This record gives sequence, C-alpha cells and structure tokens, in this order.
Amino acid sequence: MTAVAAGVAAGHPATAAAGMRILEQGGSAADAAVAATFASCVAETVMTGLGGGGHAIHWNAERREAHLIDFFVNVPGRGAGGHRGERHPVDVAFGDHVIPYDIGMGTVGVPGVAQGCGELHDRWGRLEWTALLEPARELAVEGVAMPYRHALTMLMVIDALALDVGERIYTPGGTPLRTGDVMRQPGLATAFDLLASEGPQTFVKGTIAERMLAMSAERGGLLTARDLEDYEVRVTPAERGVAFGPC
Repeated sequence: MTAVAAGVAAGHPATAAAGMRILEQGGSAADAAVAATFASCVAETVMTGLGGGGHAIHWNAERREAHLIDFFVNVPGRGAGGHRGERHPVDVAFGDHVIPYDIGMGTVGVPGVAQGCGELHDRWGRLEWTALLEPARELAVEGVAMPYRHALTMLMVIDALALDVGERIYTPGGTPLRTGDVMRQPGLATAFDLLASEGPQTFVKGTIAERMLAMSAERGGLLTARDLEDYEVRVTPAERGVAFGPC
C-alpha cells in the first residue's frame, strides 16, 4: 500500500494544527475540516465565527464523487413584521478606500456553521462529534497568539470589533492586540460545551438558539425562531468542475 501524505491549509497555525490533530487520530478529511473550522472560530475571529456561514467541497476518491455543501447564512426575518432593527454605521478603510458598513443586531443573519459541520460529520465523519470540538475548546480556554496579518486586519475593523464584550477581547487594557499577543475568549468554551452536549441543534432549538433569540428581541434584531427552524444545509452532487486560471 502506498502511503499518502496529508496536509491542512488554514489561515492560522492553530487552525491547521487542529485539523492535523484529528487526522493523526484517524479522522477523515471531513472530520479534520470540521475541527479546523471550529478552531478557526476561535483563532480567526477577526475573519469568521460560530455565527457565520460557509461552503465546503467533499471529494470521494474511491467513488470519484464530489459534493458541494452550502451552509452560508440566510437572510433573517421570516414571520416577523418589517423593521430595520438595531444598526450602527461603521466606516472601514481598505487602503485609500473607505467603505461604509452597518453592524448591530439588525444586520445579523441566520447562522449555518454548526449545521454545516454537523452535515459533514454525519455524512463522512469517522470520529465522535465531541472529539472534533476538543481542539477549539482548548484554544478558547488557553488563548491563541495573534499573527501579524490578523493584527493588521483587526486594526482596520477595530471600531466594529471593540464593542460590548469585544472591547475586552480585542483591546484589553484599552490597547488593541498586537502581533504575538494572546487573544482570550473563554466564553467560547461554553458554546463548544453546548455543541458537545446538544449537537448542532443547539443553534436551532437548543440553548444557543434561545440566547440568540433573546438577544435579538432585546436589541431589536430581525432573527426569529422560524428563521432558525427553517434553516437547511444544501448538499448537491457536483457533476462537473470549472478550472480558473490567471486573467
């Protein structure tokens, strides 16, 4: 039998390490992707988080089958009257270009990360669900170092990040985190505990869903129980691929 080398590419060393750890434990590529995704929700919160969404492509080499997994966020507000909700304007500078954004509960979409990861695990996983959460939970408890690019990006969006609890996460002591500083988010450990005990459904009808809906109601958000219950991960066979090259 020919040995096959495995690798994990990620936006943070801790994210890649989480994926490799699962592969070394005998997990499938889908298991590694799930563990790495959850780890990124701790190590890369400047870019993503548990309340976000995404896409995945799964390739079965033996059957030569590819599937697209769509777990991107949905637009909220099903079954609710139309209103704008809580919004705060924030300007973000990309070099010389300043782009206006809105943040706040009125801009929160229907999350899909947990359900998407659950779908990957249910279809193609080998290890126990709880094992895939352990690397991310450890990062949440112990903290994770801020790479240079993350620190740079954080400064671009610091007005959006350093609000409410974000102030003590991204600007502890009143100073923005710098390269090499440890970002600590112990509250995320609770979220992973709930994901371990309640499964992805905690974002649908469980404890996390209840807390999200309570916050949405308190702050004038658009998220409704129907939004969460109607959310569906879409898994589509890919009949052909498209190759992109330099233009």
